[in-house]
Amino acid sequence: MFDFDPARFRPEDVERLAAQADDALGRLSASTEEMAAMTATGEAADGLVRAAVDASGRIKRIALNPRAMRMDSESLSEALIEAIGSAQDDARNRVQEMVDELMAATGLPAKVDTEAVLADVDAIGDATRRRFAEHHDDLNEVRRTFP
Repeated sequence: MFDFDPARFRPEDVERLAAQADDALGRLSASTEEMAAMTATGEAADGLVRAAVDASGRIKRIALNPRAMRMDSESLSEALIEAIGSAQDDARNRVQEMVDELMAATGLPAKVDTEAVLADVDAIGDATRRRFAEHHDDLNEVRRTFP
């Protein structure tokens, strides 16, 4: 997606990269909304104990089948922990899938090498400064030819 050669950087590349960044931000916004609305679930004790969590793993709902009340307190506690853990695992997996899909859709690697990105940004800055200096020199040359 963000393909460019800093050595051959041109002003029109800025517009193309800006459009690509806008597209990526739109996808990120949609994914963020999807994550905010997501509910992951887990269950234990043969479905007698159910839990629902949000994308961050916060508990949103616990449902106990009336038969779960026949369980002793330790078994019920373990079932609750198991159901919540299962729901949190489901949330973590679903969020990771969303992130992977987002990264693939934008053409970015799943693991971003921030040092490489910063080096590319520096290279773009250097190329831009060189191009501006060239244009500045050209303008000065034109200005010298006119009295």
